[in-house]
Amino acid sequence: MIFLHISKAAGNSALLDKYVNEGKCVFVLIYMDGCGPCNATRPEWAKLKHTLSGKYKDNNNVVIADVNSDALEGIKHIQNIRGFPTMRIICKRGELKEDFEEGKHLNKARTADAFIEWIELHMKQQHQQQEHQSQPTLKTTLMHMQAHAFQNNNPISHKRKKSYKFNNRKKSNRSKSKNMHKKTRKHKPRNYGK
Repeated sequence: MIFLHISKAAGNSALLDKYVNEGKCVFVLIYMDGCGPCNATRPEWAKLKHTLSGKYKDNNNVVIADVNSDALEGIKHIQNIRGFPTMRIICKRGELKEDFEEGKHLNKARTADAFIEWIELHMKQQHQQQEHQSQPTLKTTLMHMQAHAFQNNNPISHKRKKSYKFNNRKKSNRSKSKNMHKKTRKHKPRNYGK
């Protein structure tokens, strides 16, 4: 798990876009200096590093970032901020964006526990989608098995294949003999009464 602090002074706003473009899931807290609710939320967000870094230390596909509002101009994937603080997930190279308050998790309080619930819910969903994409569906597997069993156990299907090949061979031989006949036939000019 990667943890970032992005601000204009640090000059690292391009890192967030880089990680999003690489396909990583980025969980971001966007705050503004001097904002009361932001000052209450930032310590809770900071607890994520202590809590999640040991549990997900080998998972480099997830980024936890806090972004100062003065660095927003340089970040392509963060737009349409309605207020501060804003907690948002940006996944699938920027195609999936969801604010914390709109998530499917039950606890909407701005606490470390609620943030962890939200993050782990998305991590679980992402893991399930990756597994689903890598495995063929049950329906596809059954269709392949039935087709294979039908071909191996059905003597008629073998006869059809043989007769199809035989019929095609007959037709192709017939068409060759017709073409040969056409080539060997001599055309005499017709004499129309002369």
